[in-house]
Amino acid sequence: MLATLAVAALLAACSDGGAGEQGSTGNLGPVSPVGPGTGGGSALVSVTVTGAVPTSGNGLVTGASPGASTPVGGTLRQVVVEGTGGSVQHRFTVSYDAASGVVLSVLHAWGTTSATADAATQCVRTVSAVGQVACGAAVAVDLAANRIVFTGTVLRNGTFSSILSGQVPYTVL
Repeated sequence: MLATLAVAALLAACSDGGAGEQGSTGNLGPVSPVGPGTGGGSALVSVTVTGAVPTSGNGLVTGASPGASTPVGGTLRQVVVEGTGGSVQHRFTVSYDAASGVVLSVLHAWGTTSATADAATQCVRTVSAVGQVACGAAVAVDLAANRIVFTGTVLRNGTFSSILSGQVPYTVL
């Protein structure tokens, strides 16, 4: 219940331009391949998570399939990709402007089961509430290569935190 409330609070705070994750319940769902799309994203998700609180979020997160970049409205798009780090499931949601490549928000949720996230962290383009952190230049969308690159990207939510480094490939739907 607490994790679901934390994720709901994150999503409400991520409404920069209406690009927050739509309809999330905190359920990580099964880690499964993403359907076919177009574009040249590489085949593997590879993100190292450090500084996670709770520490169950730390580790190398990998996935065999790229995420799907889906339209949200106008030029706004959202990539959702899942992977595993040991026995922990992770979901990364990145909202961005496809015309400029500007990242609006990043959400990272993780848990030991597919039923509920144990923790969720975020960064946003424009800080508008106490406790939020700006994504800044630590995350970039490479529009030509269809990938999102994290370079020591700090995410927070209350007492939860995580730092992301690596890449998330995506296909454009």
